[in-house]
Amino acid sequence: MGIDLKDVKPSSRTHTGFNGYSEVILGTIRLSVQAEGVTRTVKFLVVSTKAPYDVIL
Repeated sequence: MGIDLKDVKPSSRTHTGFNGYSEVILGTIRLSVQAEGVTRTVKFLVVSTKAPYDVIL
């Protein structure tokens, strides 16, 4: 996605994925998201896992 990892703020929280397993969050990042002409800043959790998608909104 062209994001620099220095922009990710560290986090020690865990997240339970869709598979039911808990994983450590690498950090959080706020990104601008545009949909139908509306732009909002959205906070995303960054995890290191294989997935068939890049982001879930």
